[in-house]
Parts: sequence; structure tokens; C-alpha cells
Amino acid sequence: MPIPFACPCGRAFRVKDEYAGKKTKCPACAAVLTVPVPPPPTVDEDEAFRLLNEAPLPERTARPAWSPPAEAYADVSARVSSPAPPPAEEPAAPPRPKKKRKRPQRWQSDVPRISLSPAVLGGLAALVGGGVFIYLAVEAGRVPIRAVVLAGFGLLAVARGVLGAEEA
Repeated sequence: MPIPFACPCGRAFRVKDEYAGKKTKCPACAAVLTVPVPPPPTVDEDEAFRLLNEAPLPERTARPAWSPPAEAYADVSARVSSPAPPPAEEPAAPPRPKKKRKRPQRWQSDVPRISLSPAVLGGLAALVGGGVFIYLAVEAGRVPIRAVVLAGFGLLAVARGVLGAEEA
């Protein structure tokens, strides 16, 4: 239990029991103070405990069993035979309106939009590759059948991509 004491300058202190009898310095006036030794605890508590133990215990009386009054049974049969009314339902809260998200405005015009699929780039690459093979085959004096087929597939892929045909 902390030990309370005060400095002559008016400053109050509270220190632990372990510092009883030791010297300390007041931080306000720098006076050297001795922490007082607390008085030994009084035996009033011990005396009260002894008196309680020696006192005779009060006699216990039997508690009467509780029984409800007769009026409580008067309408039991009526309550058992008729069903209880349903509990009153609380009105449902009105639904909250949903927040509408703003969607970005898209560019709109009377000009039809051309949708390009990834097949268009592949078709263009096949067309260019077929053209190069046709040129090289003609220069070498050969018939460029594979190059013509490649260029034809490239042209077909470009046409389908530009017209927006679905890919399989």
C-alpha cells in the first residue's frame, strides 16, 4: 500500500512501501526528505473477525413453498382451449431505392462502326506472306500454288473480320 507524505514546500508524494525510512529529494524545492514508516496495521479487522466467528448462527426457518394464487388458475382452461392470437408483426421497412451507376457516354453517330477481330491481323499477315511467296516463285520460274492458297485464306480472313463474322 503506498505511503503518502508531503514536503514542507507543499508538494505531496506517494511512494511504495519498500522506500519506507529512506531519503529522497523533493523535485520542487530540492529539500532532502525521509519517507515515513507507516504504522503497523490495526487489529480491528482481526477483532471483528473473531467476534463474527464466536456469534451464534441464526436459526434457519423452512421457507414455505410458493404457490400461485387461485385467480391464476381461473382462466387456464380458456387459454388452453383457444389458440393464442398471432403476435403482431412489425411493418416491414420500405425498400431502399437502388443507386444508379452512371455509365460513360459512348460515341454515337450515324456512321456504322467497323469491328475488327484478331483474325484481321492474321489475315493481313497471310496476305502479305502469300504475296511475297508468289513474287519469289514467279522470279524462280515456278508455279506458286501454295502461295496463292495462302493469300486466298488471308483475303478470306480479312473479309470475315471486317464484316464482323463470328469466329468458330
